[in-house]
Order: sequence, then C-alpha cells, then structure tokens
Amino acid sequence: QPKLGLWYPKDSPFDLEAYTDSDYDGASLDRKSTTGGCQFIRSRLISWQCKKQTVVANSATEA
Repeated sequence: QPKLGLWYPKDSPFDLEAYTDSDYDGASLDRKSTTGGCQFIRSRLISWQCKKQTVVANSATEA
C-alpha cells in the first residue's frame, strides 16, 4: 500500500477543482460508455482517470 499524502499549511488556499465527463456516442458497437475525470489543486493536475464501463447503457443519461 502506498503511503502518499498532501500537506498544506492551515492558512494556505486549497483550491481543489474536479471535472468529469462521459461519452456515449462513441459506444455504437457495444453501447458501453467511456467515463473520465481529472483533479487539480491550485491549477496543477494531481490525478486523472479514464475507463470504459463494464455495463451496457441504454441512454446518455444512464451512461
């Protein structure tokens, strides 16, 4: 298990931003959407992910 962390002084601005998106249009063959996201602290990328879903979606809302 990695033992990583972030430490910020008490008076330091944290400024966390997170974005997510999903794509259902690109799933015309198997109807499995792709979802992704990224997280920033003080405008610096700290994490991102992208994954094709394992379940079939019936609509963009469900995806």
